Amino acid sequence: MQDFDYVVLRYIWSDNSGLDLDTRTQLKIQGRDNLVLGWNRYSKDADYLEWAGDNTASGQESILVNMSKLSSDFGGQIKIEFAGFWYGERKSGQVVLEFTTYKGGSMTTEAYSWVNQGGTVVQNLSLTCNVVLSNNTQDRDSDGQKLAVLNYDVLSKKGQINATIRSFSCQIFH
Repeated sequence: MQDFDYVVLRYIWSDNSGLDLDTRTQLKIQGRDNLVLGWNRYSKDADYLEWAGDNTASGQESILVNMSKLSSDFGGQIKIEFAGFWYGERKSGQVVLEFTTYKGGSMTTEAYSWVNQGGTVVQNLSLTCNVVLSNNTQDRDSDGQKLAVLNYDVLSKKGQINATIRSFSCQIFH
């Protein structure tokens, strides 16, 4: 990944994928209370992460990451974990995780997503996964099926997205 101020993570799914994907996103920094964002969890973690709301049909849910604020408040490594499960009906289970990074501008929420005003897109990456866990699955983890992890080094301003493998497929597209 290249240097950026904000990242918007979009969990995107169609009617053919399923209904009501519940997302779970968590900032992991040693030595602080790391909140889980998403339905029936928190909607905001300080000024670092913010969830754009619960989409109970198909479409998208998204998380705004203020990497500038995170970088100024914490040194070293920052880790953000992404997970989800089907609260409604699971069909094909296919979900696209889209990572869009921005330099500058300000962010506003719009229809379960975030829009950058006045900045520029730095990079856009996507990862296609198959979410198996559903509300009806006996072994469902309340924090969902782990999908991916963003690792970011504050000093070098470099990041990497890694798919989490747990009996499902993920592919990264640049």
